[in-house]
Amino acid sequence: ADIDMTAIAVQALAPYYDSNKQAKTAVDEALNLLSERQSDNGGYGSFEAANIESCAQVLTALSAMDIDPMKDTRFIKGGNTVLDAIMGYYVEGGGFEHVAGYGINQLATEQGYYALVAYYRMLGGQTSLYDMSDVKDDPIHSQDPAGDDQSEQSGQKGQETAEDTAAGSETVKTGDDTDLTMLLV
Repeated sequence: ADIDMTAIAVQALAPYYDSNKQAKTAVDEALNLLSERQSDNGGYGSFEAANIESCAQVLTALSAMDIDPMKDTRFIKGGNTVLDAIMGYYVEGGGFEHVAGYGINQLATEQGYYALVAYYRMLGGQTSLYDMSDVKDDPIHSQDPAGDDQSEQSGQKGQETAEDTAAGSETVKTGDDTDLTMLLV
C-alpha cells in the first residue's frame, strides 16, 4: 500500500466512519498501516523516499479523523510525530522542501501548509479541511491606508458587471477579486 494513497483514502472516508461499517473497517485498517509504516523520525515516504507530501497527507488524514498525532501513541515513533517530520522540511524564508536538502518546492509548500491548516482546524474544534461549513459567507472588505472601504468606493467589488453578464461569466463569487490569495499559517 502506498502511504499517500492510503492517507488520501482515509480523508475521503472520514465523513462515513461512524455511519458505514465498510468505511469504518477500511479506515481502521488504513490507520493501522499508517502507524506501522511511520519512521522513527515521525515521518513517512512514498516510492522509497521520505518526503513532506507523504507526511502532509497523513497529518491531513489524522486531522480528518480527529486524531491528534501529538497525543495518540500509535503515531509517535522514537519520541517523534508527523509534525516533527513536517517541520524538518521547513526552509528558512517561509516554505517547505520536497526532500531534505533541495530547497523550497511549491507543491511541498502547498501540501505542508494545508496539512498544518487541517491540524489547526482540528485542534480548534472546527470542521475538517474539506468541509469548512463553519466558515461564514461574509464579503471580504479591504481598506486602503486612509481607512476608506475599497468595496464601497468601487461600487463593483464582488458584483458582476454588465460585461460579465453579457459574456456569460461563470466566475465563482468568493469575495476575492485577486488572481491568487494564499493564507500562511
